[in-house]
Amino acid sequence: MINAVQPVQQNNNSVKTSIFYMNDFHAKLPNLERVYTASQMFDTFETSADKLKLSSGDDGLGEDPVLSRAVSKMLGMIGITKRQNGNHEFDVLPSAHAEIAKNAKYQELGAVNIHAKDTSPLKDIMVRSA
Repeated sequence: MINAVQPVQQNNNSVKTSIFYMNDFHAKLPNLERVYTASQMFDTFETSADKLKLSSGDDGLGEDPVLSRAVSKMLGMIGITKRQNGNHEFDVLPSAHAEIAKNAKYQELGAVNIHAKDTSPLKDIMVRSA
């Protein structure tokens, strides 16, 4: 008797991921409006993949916390999940930065070379990346 060989289905633990990445917008809100539109298109383009939306920082610019709050709100609207701080995120006072980060919809990542003092308002805000 001859039996046909049955295909063996392998357990494939792979994950399909789509990544949306932005950086260095320097508080140019009209540019962020365009990124918002691109983000909406990204969300409809690939519906079967896990999505990750990242910003590598320098989203803000200058010492105006009102502008930094607006940028943070726009990042939330875009759906950014994680943001690495760039140097311009530190243009505002640490207390303003901490207040903006506490209300953000995304997680702020620290860096290997950033060490917030125990007395800093940023101590509990940034997640160390290493």
